[in-house]
Amino acid sequence: MMSFYETSPAEIGRPPNLILKKNPKCIYYKDIDNLYRNYITADILVVDDDPFLIKLIENKIKKMRIKSNDGDPGRPVRYKIINNSKELLEDIIEYHCTYGVIFLDENMGPDNLSGSQCISRIRNSGYENPIFSISGSFKPSYINAKVKNSGADGLIPKSPFFFSEIRKILFKLTKRNLKSE
Repeated sequence: MMSFYETSPAEIGRPPNLILKKNPKCIYYKDIDNLYRNYITADILVVDDDPFLIKLIENKIKKMRIKSNDGDPGRPVRYKIINNSKELLEDIIEYHCTYGVIFLDENMGPDNLSGSQCISRIRNSGYENPIFSISGSFKPSYINAKVKNSGADGLIPKSPFFFSEIRKILFKLTKRNLKSE
């Protein structure tokens, strides 16, 4: 049995953070309880070109653990960071890497494909594991249709609720993993 948890602030000697309310703007296209698939490369792949956001995500992921039971101290979450669409497509399509979940930026700059274009190519290659688009757009409804049609499992705005949504997805996926073992 495996489950996911985040190190509590008390465990790392910091005061607890404020609890955020659920983000009503997060959009899921598929039932998150049925997204789990086997993977071999890493638990999480994050694709974004913003070095500041990558550092924030890395710091959050480093506090996460996956454990097999309540007495188990757990293992660190395995993750990989990619900052451009070319490397992402090589990693998945050419080298057949698989991940527990991919979080992919929708707008990665002028020299990259959009997140939607990458997701379409990845899905056309037969990749079935969960992929969530993340966006800093102030108008997620503008990109919603494009992301949904690409084959993404959901769209997560880069907002104060961003990390709580990622945590919720990881909890659901590892809970699903419990059922499959």
